[in-house]
Amino acid sequence: MSAPVITLASEASLRTAVALFREHRFRHVPVCEPSGMLVGILSDRDLLRDGVLADSALIAEVMTTPVLTAHPETVVREIARVMFEEHLGAIPIVDVAGALVGIITRSDILRALINRAPLELWV
Repeated sequence: MSAPVITLASEASLRTAVALFREHRFRHVPVCEPSGMLVGILSDRDLLRDGVLADSALIAEVMTTPVLTAHPETVVREIARVMFEEHLGAIPIVDVAGALVGIITRSDILRALINRAPLELWV
C-alpha cells in the first residue's frame, strides 16, 4: 500500500488532474472531500474516455463512483482477486469511517511478489 496518498477534490478542473497525472506519472488518483472522506476515483482511462470535455470541466463529471475499497486488514490475495475480476488497476484503502488511508495498485502487488514471494514455487 502507498501512503500518504495524493488526492484531488471533486471540484478541481480536469486541467489540474491532467497536470497531476503527468507530473507524477499516476494512473489513478482518489477523489476526496476536504475531510478526507473518499468520494470517487479518477483514472487515466476516465480522462481518455472523456477526453473531449473542456479542460475547465470538473473532476466530479468524469470520476468513477462508487468506488470499490478495502480496509488495511484486508488480505492482499483478496484485494488482488477483486482487482483481477473487476479489471481494476487500484483499490483505495479506507478506515472504518470511510476516510482514505492509502491505495494499493497492481504495481504494489507485483513489487511485493518480486521482493517477498518465493516465485520459484510458481513454476
